[in-house]
Amino acid sequence: MSKDIAVLLDGWEYNSNEVTVRRIRGVDGSPKIQMRLDLGLLQMEMAGWPDGARPHGCESLLEHHAARRERYEERYGSADGFQLSSEECSDLKQEAMQYYYRYLSLFHLGEYSGVLQDTQRNLRAFDLIREHAEEEGDRLSTEQFRPYALMMNTRARACLLLEDKEFERALGAY
Repeated sequence: MSKDIAVLLDGWEYNSNEVTVRRIRGVDGSPKIQMRLDLGLLQMEMAGWPDGARPHGCESLLEHHAARRERYEERYGSADGFQLSSEECSDLKQEAMQYYYRYLSLFHLGEYSGVLQDTQRNLRAFDLIREHAEEEGDRLSTEQFRPYALMMNTRARACLLLEDKEFERALGAY
């Protein structure tokens, strides 16, 4: 069997003016998301780590480092002194980018609960980096993405309320 993805892209053109995504059923039977990019295709799991891996046996690197922080707190009585190296921050930022692609795709598919979950997760990652990065530059590096994640979270909450015909509450979602 050929590994050429051209057959998957045939008839599904990239459009730089819109997010082009679709839901498919994987060979394992589980639902997956595909995002059409200018250079090809990105495929993600609907839940868990977007590529399906389990880093350090955890759902995500964020969960791994949050558990490390928790163990540190239990041992020392507080999180003061717990630090993330620049490499760990870089890995967390790369992971947040994967979740960004997924929540952007989920939004365009109308899967607003997944958008909420992934934006909240990224906000927790930004908090962990801001609070515990060894380097000042790392602490500030994700703050530029916080407003966008908050906006997408708010939009998803408002869309869920609109689906439930909770119009007044949707207007106040923030």
